[in-house]
Amino acid sequence: MAQFTYKDIEEFLLDDDFFQWARYGSSDNGFNLESYKLQHPGCEEKIELAVAMVRSMNCLLYTSPSPR
Repeated sequence: MAQFTYKDIEEFLLDDDFFQWARYGSSDNGFNLESYKLQHPGCEEKIELAVAMVRSMNCLLYTSPSPR
């Protein structure tokens, strides 16, 4: 895979529908990865990298500390 920077895949990471699909594997809006790739010709490797990044993230909920 070619080397890409964050800027190369930023538009995909900021796409809510894409992010939801990549994170949870499905979405209520009918997102389809193959159609998405067709909408962004030549960006297939970047899209695959963005999917891999989203799926490898660990998301933690922030909870405020208890008052003493």
